[in-house]
Amino acid sequence: MKALVKEAAGPGISYIDVPEPQIENPDDVHLQVAYCGVDLDDVKVYLWNDQAAKDELLRLPAILGHNAAGVVTAVGSAVTGLKPGDRVAIEPIINCQHCDQCQSGRPNLCIHKEIFGKRRGGFAEYAVVPQRCLHLLPNKLSLQEGALLSSFGTAVHAVEVAGPAPGDWAVVIGATPVGMMSALTLKACGAKVVISDVVDGRLEIARQLDGVMVINARKDEPRRFLADLTQGRRADVVVQTMATQVAFEEALGVVCDGGSIVSIAPHSRPVELDIYPQLSQREIRLLGASGRTADTWHRMFDLIESGRVDLGPFVTGIFPMEQYDTAFELMRTGAALNVLVRPGDIATQTNKA
Repeated sequence: MKALVKEAAGPGISYIDVPEPQIENPDDVHLQVAYCGVDLDDVKVYLWNDQAAKDELLRLPAILGHNAAGVVTAVGSAVTGLKPGDRVAIEPIINCQHCDQCQSGRPNLCIHKEIFGKRRGGFAEYAVVPQRCLHLLPNKLSLQEGALLSSFGTAVHAVEVAGPAPGDWAVVIGATPVGMMSALTLKACGAKVVISDVVDGRLEIARQLDGVMVINARKDEPRRFLADLTQGRRADVVVQTMATQVAFEEALGVVCDGGSIVSIAPHSRPVELDIYPQLSQREIRLLGASGRTADTWHRMFDLIESGRVDLGPFVTGIFPMEQYDTAFELMRTGAALNVLVRPGDIATQTNKA
């Protein structure tokens, strides 16, 4: 089968023939990949920056791509509830089920986890993963939208960690795909939401989100804007999705005393923080969020099926896998919101059930 493989350290990626994976374990599921999204993690490995070079979970040679959806083609002997023809999305965190984190209901923090897309991955015609990593797509979701679900789950879990109450003021720093998904999730929780960015193209897309205020951090001083908007209180919750020192300082500036900052920004270098005056004296909670849990997936599907979140507009480009260089370049430059790679052609890949 054809696949996009990172064969060795250094810039680039190979579009080559590799053996098709086979069912080896009783709980394995074999699927044909319909779409796999290109995200910034893939771009970092493609370019081979310092963050990619230091990634201990990346095992070369690796088939990249973790935001994938497809159609089941075969199941192992212990698989129940899934059958050939079912449309599924992949949870990229392949947990061990047995460590303390898994046993305590936090499989996203599994001590022995494998990340789909850092050894086996979705930029391939076929994939095999354990059943626990697959989620049946609701009827109203297309396979294209299914390939966005892991990113959507990152946003939903960040909001779960933040824990906003109805009526809270919330700021999302970065009109990235995950940032805009976070804004919609916060709004669905009853928060009053502001999203901040400096890139005109992203800001223009964010302005199309219903019920979300948008500010240009270059033109509108965010701290003052929030203070004016909230009679001096500022934001109860901040979700930071931009990985820069400036974005981190903006988060500290717009959060209220006693508020929470959840950072899901993939920083490639350290940020500076004066802990005592910026956190301790203000009783600010600085939190991280990683991946998704089973509860997150339930919330994701509830948000979609209730109509509170529509993932359709987030798909802004689809390319056959052999045009991977164009897809990666669009994401590298920020010229597209979400780009999907299509490894092959299956009759149901553009259709909702």
